[in-house]
Amino acid sequence: MRPLREEQPTRRRPSPWAGLALALLLLGALASVAEAQPPRGDVVTAFDRTDQAIARAEALLIATPNQLALEYLDQAKQFQARARSAYAAGFGQDAFRLTNVARRRALAAVQLAQPAGSEAFLQFAMQRTEALLDRIGPFLGDCPNPQAEQLFNAAVDLERQARGALASGRPRVALAMTTDARGGATRALRVAEASCGEAADRAPRAVQRTDQLLEDAAWLREAGNKGARAYDGALQAQAHAKHELGQSHFSQAISATLAARDQLVRALARSDRPLGRDAVAEAVRASGVRLEQARQAAGADGAKRDAVERAADRQRRAQDLLARGQLAPCLAEVHAVRAILESAGL
Repeated sequence: MRPLREEQPTRRRPSPWAGLALALLLLGALASVAEAQPPRGDVVTAFDRTDQAIARAEALLIATPNQLALEYLDQAKQFQARARSAYAAGFGQDAFRLTNVARRRALAAVQLAQPAGSEAFLQFAMQRTEALLDRIGPFLGDCPNPQAEQLFNAAVDLERQARGALASGRPRVALAMTTDARGGATRALRVAEASCGEAADRAPRAVQRTDQLLEDAAWLREAGNKGARAYDGALQAQAHAKHELGQSHFSQAISATLAARDQLVRALARSDRPLGRDAVAEAVRASGVRLEQARQAAGADGAKRDAVERAADRQRRAQDLLARGQLAPCLAEVHAVRAILESAGL
């Protein structure tokens, strides 16, 4: 009797299609990795450009040392070192990203080291914040709201701290604080308006206030590429808000005009460098012409003549500030002249 043979499990032959599918998957994965990695030449070129920016910043800072610029330069060197380590490890995409960050920090150091930067850069940044606070403060009185008042007071206090930080030799902290103060003030205005009537009543007022904020910052058109582009974005958002308002789409109009304000704050943050004196002088001259026209239009009306005298006082302040080179507060006074005359119907 033959011994029973142990039954062997049957093996299925692998399908050739399964192998082909696996190969295609592997090729696809490798291709996606290859696509994610920038070309070797692009990374090397980016490294060279960053090295040049760092070298330029170093040369400028030897002649005009500046604490904030030195901090940016140090960060640029650190990011560049990390980029080279990533490249050596085969992570080309990370290396490309890190060297671009390093270059931006080096260029920021260059900007601060130049005559338009340094303390003048920071002084102008804070002057712009204070002008924005002066404009927003009266708006809040139209829609009293405890939360909005708290936010606005915090923004004012933050700006006061920014001044203290600059005086105590902490420019980087001062710049961060004054930027945050702007954001806090615009949030305060948003909260106040949200509590002020229905959308149908609120939308026209919100759009009008944004118009005034944008007019106050019209100098941004001359403030350089980044600031000008961000300001153009604010104008486009405001144009959309006006279109929605014209269609009686009140909620959409409010959303668009708030987006315009947010874009304006970004534009201010990208353009905190001194204005051209000629542009501010022209604004003062135009304000003087308008004031004289309003004086003639006021005639014997007592209330209008009183408004003209108050506007004339602000115009004199603007001229004095211009003479002393205080360009940002000078512009704030110019717009105060306009606001007084407009409120009097002149």
